[in-house]
Amino acid sequence: MNIVNDLKNTSFKHIMKGVLYGGVFSLLAVLVFSLISYFLDFPVNIESTGLYIILNISLLIASIYVGKKAKGKGFLSGIISGILVILLLLMFNVLISEEQINILGFFKKVPLLLVVSFIGGVFGANIR
Repeated sequence: MNIVNDLKNTSFKHIMKGVLYGGVFSLLAVLVFSLISYFLDFPVNIESTGLYIILNISLLIASIYVGKKAKGKGFLSGIISGILVILLLLMFNVLISEEQINILGFFKKVPLLLVVSFIGGVFGANIR
């Protein structure tokens, strides 16, 4: 029950703002990375690694912001914002992708993404 009270203390507005920051960073970074990879013709494994790094940085940005604004447990707010960023980017990917999405491969990456969100939330809570 204590976790529910901590979540109530973290404003929905702050969580959505963190998700927005992470999502906007991700979209801009992917745009820049796509332009660079178009002109330099990166191999596919470098492109996928670069996109995965961008996703992790986006989650870190969102969860640090939300953890900083949280009045309770920053790690929980960070995880929630991370889940929302992951879902937002997954929906965006489904809408724009011409290829079929590898859901199994995606779910294999989710635990590490949640750990990044956890760390960002803790870090954000400690810098407030």
